[in-house]
Amino acid sequence: MNEPIFIARQDTLEQEILPAHWLSQYKLFGEESYTFQDKEIWKRLCMSRAAANDRDMHAEALEEMLTTFSAEHTGKWMLTVYGMDAAVLEGLATMAAVAGNGTAMAAVAGNALLMHAITNSETAMRVIANSQTAMQRVANSATAMDAISGSKIARGAVQASPYYNSYIKENDMAIAKLAVALASLESAGYSGMAGVAADSTAMNAVAASSTAMNAVAASSTAMNAVAASSTAMNAVAASSTAMNAVAASSTAMNAVAASSTAMNAVAASSTAMNAVAASSTAMNAVAASAVARNAISASPYYDAKIKENDMAIAKLVVGFANLESARYSGCAGMAADSTAMTAVAASSTAMTAVAASSTAMTAVAASSTAMTAVAASSTAMTAVAASSTAMTAVAASATAMGKIAAVDAALSKLAASTTAMDALYARKKQMKGGSASKSGKFIILEISQSNAFNTSKYGYATLSDGSKPDWSSYLAKYAFFQKYPKYATYMLNDTDSDDYIYYFDIASP
Repeated sequence: MNEPIFIARQDTLEQEILPAHWLSQYKLFGEESYTFQDKEIWKRLCMSRAAANDRDMHAEALEEMLTTFSAEHTGKWMLTVYGMDAAVLEGLATMAAVAGNGTAMAAVAGNALLMHAITNSETAMRVIANSQTAMQRVANSATAMDAISGSKIARGAVQASPYYNSYIKENDMAIAKLAVALASLESAGYSGMAGVAADSTAMNAVAASSTAMNAVAASSTAMNAVAASSTAMNAVAASSTAMNAVAASSTAMNAVAASSTAMNAVAASSTAMNAVAASSTAMNAVAASAVARNAISASPYYDAKIKENDMAIAKLVVGFANLESARYSGCAGMAADSTAMTAVAASSTAMTAVAASSTAMTAVAASSTAMTAVAASSTAMTAVAASSTAMTAVAASATAMGKIAAVDAALSKLAASTTAMDALYARKKQMKGGSASKSGKFIILEISQSNAFNTSKYGYATLSDGSKPDWSSYLAKYAFFQKYPKYATYMLNDTDSDDYIYYFDIASP
């Protein structure tokens, strides 16, 4: 009976001892506890210092206070959290009032325990996300952004905020922490995008997450850091998830296209080249950048991914000709545009790309507009005549050959190229028999050895300029046209039955 008896003060009992007991009961028995069942006790617990400082309980307590109990005591409740000494909170009754007060939000954003409660309360985060003041303060606080990054509720609210673009998207620290969190990583280890981009573990995780990559791809700040890092770009280029996000975003592709580091990674990856070639957004960015155009053209995957892709090759070609690629969705549109084709025909780089692509050349060869520009350009005709791909398309097209035949200089380009002549020869026709004749437009390819020349009684040809040159020394394959690079309008064989002329029919290839 001599043992001392502890007698608690009433305020200590009500403010500390009982709430601690109620909290332990709730943690043990949950909604079956008398703490939860007795709504008066439940309310007192939620409003208590014990609940406010318990990481397992305080978000639920805040949510209950804001939605069910006494929301007008928000500021006072926050002051019970350890480390909070911002007197301004005393007079802020509601969450909206707290969110709208810059001084209060600066203090709140700097308190990790309180931010943990807020970021795990849907109601609190909805208010934060809809407040310009609050979003500005949390975006500039590493403590707050770590709390937001650690909560799915908070991440969703912040991304849906009307102030996301203004305060988060281009804030280096904020977007870095959010991006790694969206990739299920701990954000506290990262203070900016350069650190994220340099970390292969982080970038592999980010690249594998469509949510994280969408956030990164939409941010020029994030993408500039990623594009400058070979570590980051190797991870991105190897991931179809990442590259689909990048290729679909003009913000991302502008950063990538301007960076040799980024474009080298893209060009070296089949996955990345697939994504770029399939996206008009990506190809517009590539076409606008000399760095990107050169990297893509040198890629080991260029032939497989770009060269015969109608949209991709059209945009690349007009980019080489220094035109705005967004206007062109395919080679047919490019070929039909005289402005575009005049520029393309004048560019050796553009024409080399066109001439190497059967897709591009088929469209060009079928277009009167395009072939008018090509035939009139020495640069273009040099590229076409040197390419078996281009000449195969040209030789198959009456439109193309008609335009070339109308320009002596263009015919001379064909005559000077064995590649071009071989393409015409592959489509040769034969005029055989004594005194056989033909009128039209023809390129003479070969004359039989016994086909004697005489304009009055044997064989001869009338050329487009009206001349009838002696073919006696130019009977061999290609020799006559190479000597006289004009088309014939009339051909006549010698009188022998075995005489022949191999020719290319311009009007009917």
